[in-house]
Amino acid sequence: MLTTTKNSSPYREYYVLEALCKMGKYEEAIRCFQKSKELMDSADSDVRPYYQISKCYLSLGNYERAIEACKEGIEIFPKDSDFWEQLGLIYEKQGKYKDALKAYKKMKGLSTDYYSDMADVWEAMGEQEKAVQIMEEGIREVEDDKKAECYSQLGDLYNDRLEYGKAAQYYLKSATL
Repeated sequence: MLTTTKNSSPYREYYVLEALCKMGKYEEAIRCFQKSKELMDSADSDVRPYYQISKCYLSLGNYERAIEACKEGIEIFPKDSDFWEQLGLIYEKQGKYKDALKAYKKMKGLSTDYYSDMADVWEAMGEQEKAVQIMEEGIREVEDDKKAECYSQLGDLYNDRLEYGKAAQYYLKSATL
């Protein structure tokens, strides 16, 4: 296990910890991320350890602890869309679609991923029309440089519905932006 000293840098250690995650050593990484988090003072607080702890728990299949870690991050970084997205993903993996929708709704105005995440949940719930509606809203609402992603996602939705003509139309629109 990585040991910290009084001269330890939470940022230097963060990259070592991230490598532990990539190696699948999640429990060790969690302990070390906790230590990295403790080394940061409140003025120098960083979102990454909080987020990575949640990702490690999710990788271990410990949804309850992953949710707790997300909620802790949200308390400290309420405007960081990554926590809301991670929380929604955890609920989605559990089949708790209404909770996923609530989490993803908190992303609106913080990230354009809001539209695709919401559409994914509606589609998983068998509500393809609502998924299409949210992506159409995204096309109207997002900045021009993000519209291609929305058109592509809309193409995916129509492709999943076996409406290949419409899918092709949206994929082409995505490709021309």
